[in-house]
Amino acid sequence: MKTFSYFKAFVFVMVILALVVPSRGVGALAYADVISWKVENGILTIIGELPEPCFTIVVKKTRVIRDRFDVRVYAKPQRVELCAQVIAPFTVMLNVPPKKTVWVNGSPYPPYSKFRR
Repeated sequence: MKTFSYFKAFVFVMVILALVVPSRGVGALAYADVISWKVENGILTIIGELPEPCFTIVVKKTRVIRDRFDVRVYAKPQRVELCAQVIAPFTVMLNVPPKKTVWVNGSPYPPYSKFRR
C-alpha cells in the first residue's frame, strides 16, 4: 500500500500551476503587438493590441540618426489582483522629424512611403 504525501501533492500542484498560469513580472517590458502604423502629415500613428487591459503602453523614441527615426512600443504590466483576459486595442500618435525613415520595434516603414515634409 502506497502512502500519500501531502508534500508531494503540494509540489505537484505548484508545478502544474507554474506551467499553466502565465507569469507577469511587474515592471517587465515586452514589445507590444503592433498591428499597423503609418506616417501622414508629420504624424506617426501606431495601432496595436495589448494582451490584456491591465497593461499600459510605454513609447520610447530611441534615437534619431541621420535619416532614421526609431520608436519602440512596449507593454508594461500593472500591479493588479484581477484582470480580464481580453485583448485591449491601443492607438499612439507621435510627431516625426522631417525627412526621416521611421522604424517601429526594429521594422522600417516601407521605403516607397518615406516621409517628406
